[in-house]
Formats: sequence, structure tokens, C-alpha cells
Amino acid sequence: MKPLKKRSALPPSMDPESPRFYDPDWQQWEEKRRWPQRTALILVAVIVVGLFVTRNNAITVVTATTKPVTSTTFPLPGTGVGQITPLHFSGNGSQTTAHFTVEGGTTVFDMHCTCAANFAVAVKPAGKPVDVLLNQTRYFFGTQALNLPHGVYSLTVAADLHWNITVTQPRGERPVTDTSAFIGTGPAVLGPFTLAPSTPLRVVYTPTASTFAAVSYLPTSGAPSTTPFVTNAAIDKTTTVGVPAASTYYVNVNNGGYWFLKFGA
Repeated sequence: MKPLKKRSALPPSMDPESPRFYDPDWQQWEEKRRWPQRTALILVAVIVVGLFVTRNNAITVVTATTKPVTSTTFPLPGTGVGQITPLHFSGNGSQTTAHFTVEGGTTVFDMHCTCAANFAVAVKPAGKPVDVLLNQTRYFFGTQALNLPHGVYSLTVAADLHWNITVTQPRGERPVTDTSAFIGTGPAVLGPFTLAPSTPLRVVYTPTASTFAAVSYLPTSGAPSTTPFVTNAAIDKTTTVGVPAASTYYVNVNNGGYWFLKFGA
């Protein structure tokens, strides 16, 4: 009978004491084996339609005007007047980025990580407490936004593998008018939209077990974002956006699961 191998002789991915240990089933989601994102979003649409039924049994209808959302769909790609050059950061493992200047206003963080464990990102204003943008596990691909005051910032990243973050500060973008329904999975930023307090909103989402699902509105004027509409349970309801006043807003969706938003009647 052959002697058993010592743990130290096992490949890193098979050694439970190794920091690189992970479930072998996770390999099927590695970058080289992932389906093209658009194909995956079609599946998302099918899943959302099948999962959610309103209280009066009216199934969520996904039509040709429903726009699948990826982390690069919105905000619109720098077509407005006075655009600010995007900032790009990347690394491997946990680290803090170089300092950068935010002009003030809507600031969008497009974040990717091939992590096998945790991926967390915090915005650190100089001399002030951090604002946690993200605390996720394993692979991540998504976008979040904050309305930040003018100042100097850095990003504190906790990760076990390669990551990259692009910081954009959209300015003067024309409001979206060609579609009113959006579907996706994971954190995303939509808009800008022209919204009033009484604008109808259909919201459908299912959060993951470890995260809340939230929708908040960021005024393009740079004023603070609205208090998020938050839940930690699956939801399908018709409500109003409830913004403070009629204006243009970006919509920040913070949700680890599937979601569907429809603005207007």
C-alpha cells in the first residue's frame, strides 16, 4: 500500500489549508469558460419571468423594449459636455490605490475581480472614514455609484486575485428616453433619467442570502443620493420613485441577485 501524500505535497488548489483552496466546481465559472455575457443575460430574463408573480398573479412581462444591463451599459460613455478623463486602477491582492481627485458629483465605480474568495472595495476620503462600496465573495463584475463632494480620495481593496476598477465622473449626459424597462443581475448604475416624485416604478428583485437589495437615486446636480429603497426579501411591487423633486437622476441598483425595473406606466 502506497503511503498517503502529505498536505504540503498536494497542489495548492487541493490543499484545504492553502489560501488558494476553493471548491473544484468553481472552475466552471473561470473567465475562459464563462459564456458570453449577453447570452447569460438572456437566461437572466427567462429566470426573472419565471420566478416572479405579482400578488394579482400578473407575470412580469419582458418585451423587446426591455434592455439587458451589463456593468458597461450605463452611464452613457462620455458624450456630454465637460467630460472628465476616466481613472483606471488594477492590482493583484489587497492594496490601497494612489490618491486621486474627484471634482464633485456623481462618481461611478466599475469593478471587476477574478477572485476565488472575498472582494471588498472602500472609498477613502483623505482624513475621513471610509465608505464601503462593495463586500462580495468570489468572482465579481458590476458597477456602483456615489455622489461625492470635491476632494482627494483613494480606494482600499481587499482581494485574493487580480482586480481592476475604473472610476468615471459622467457630466452633461442626455437623459435616457428610448426605453423604460431594464433587467440584469448584480450591482448596476442606470441613467440618467428625468424622474418626478410620482413617476410609476415597477420593481422586481431577489437578493442573495448575504446581501440586501436596494434602489437609490443620485441627482445629477451632485446633491446627496436619496435614502435607498431596501429589502432583504424577494419583492415584486408597483410603487413610485419618490424622489424629492422633478429632476434628472442616476439610478443605483445594489443587488446580488436578479432584478427588473420599469419606469413609467
